Amino acid sequence: MSHTIYDFVLHRSEVIKSINEVLEGGWTKHEIDNGKVIMVEILWRPSLKHVLSQYRDAGWKVIRRIEISSQSRQKKDYLTFTNPRWLKCPPEIRQVNVRP
Repeated sequence: MSHTIYDFVLHRSEVIKSINEVLEGGWTKHEIDNGKVIMVEILWRPSLKHVLSQYRDAGWKVIRRIEISSQSRQKKDYLTFTNPRWLKCPPEIRQVNVRP
């Protein structure tokens, strides 16, 4: 099965939509301080390089972490998103979950 550029562009937009749904949800104080962790779905992997560069260009700090286990053949792949703007808010505003 061959893929066209359209397939990858469409897939990228689906990955971004899925990530945005998580990022637009509420953030706990722990997540504000340490980042929101999102598990990467296997089908996202081909698009991640481009998708992550878009988030970084928009000002997000994104770290990708891959866990490898000797007991399992599958890798666990995670993204940790930190919004630098949260850190610029006074703590009393962050505590009531108000965003700048």
